[in-house]
Amino acid sequence: MLFSATWAQRNGKIFSAKKRNIPIIIKLIKKYAFLPKLAAPQELLNTLSQNLPNLILPFFFSPQHIGFYWLSIKVLQIPSTIIGNSVRQVLYAKICSLQNQNKPSSYIIIQYSIILFTIGTIMLAPVAIWGVEIFTLAFGRNWTEAGEYSKWIAPWIIMGFSNIPSTCAIQALKLQKKLLCWESFHFTARTATLLYVPLQYGMEQTVAAYATVGIVFNVILIAMGLYYSNMMLKKEKVEEK
Repeated sequence: MLFSATWAQRNGKIFSAKKRNIPIIIKLIKKYAFLPKLAAPQELLNTLSQNLPNLILPFFFSPQHIGFYWLSIKVLQIPSTIIGNSVRQVLYAKICSLQNQNKPSSYIIIQYSIILFTIGTIMLAPVAIWGVEIFTLAFGRNWTEAGEYSKWIAPWIIMGFSNIPSTCAIQALKLQKKLLCWESFHFTARTATLLYVPLQYGMEQTVAAYATVGIVFNVILIAMGLYYSNMMLKKEKVEEK
């Protein structure tokens, strides 16, 4: 009986506190309802974007060429994915903390972008230079073509690795609409590249063009992160005055 009374007393307070918090929770849900509405199509476009070569290239090239491409990209993505996932969680928390304190986050974006670019270059620059030799040594002479593709894919992955701070900043600033616009243009450019270039050139040139589009849009994303983090800080300072 004593246990039952104690349990009821403690949990009764919790339940009553939850009831008092319900209006606050509902208000927050309404306030941030736009986030999943924008994040969902952005993630969908991102997923489709990553799978575009698998959907389009088979119409132009043999399964063997597609296999070489997927081997090179999957192998090169392994280190950046492992490191990137860990960095993303820590960095997002830091940027959110700075934004809540009305402190600039641009220096952290620059600092971590440079750090990640340096790490990515150390990991993948040898592949960009000696991709053919490395893939031939690792997988055999039959996979030399994958090494040719890796020369173009490596710089693209380096820039994708470097954009993590800017992506975190844009999300922390609740600028998912900007991110969705960027993703839409990126998706369109990738699709146009994969539909046009194979009509004129071979597989290696197509991979080169596709990777170049990725590099350009990752540079744009990094610039967006820096620009909007500075702009939001200036706006907050003006509002304080």
